Amino acid sequence: MASAKNPVRPARRETTEAVEDYAKAIYALQQRGTPVTINAVAERLGVTAASASGMVRKLDARGLVSHLPYKGVELTDAGDRDPFVGTPWHKHVAARLEPILTGS
Repeated sequence: MASAKNPVRPARRETTEAVEDYAKAIYALQQRGTPVTINAVAERLGVTAASASGMVRKLDARGLVSHLPYKGVELTDAGDRDPFVGTPWHKHVAARLEPILTGS
């Protein structure tokens, strides 16, 4: 029950949504052709460097990114496998809806 001392907190985003956000950010930053730093990821996502570092470590442990401290972060083949990483949102939605709308 919510009270002034114990407000109801909104539900946390699903881990998969956070993973997708980080993958998209890293993908976009890689397109610059320079090493992707933790600070660049943090700035792009509006989080602290400590938060970005923690998530990058988790993604590295899952094999989705390769992170070499002081060298940068890059998506691995597994992390870049999602066909919608880097795709504009409306194209993502259209691709998901097309089979439903066309019956295929």
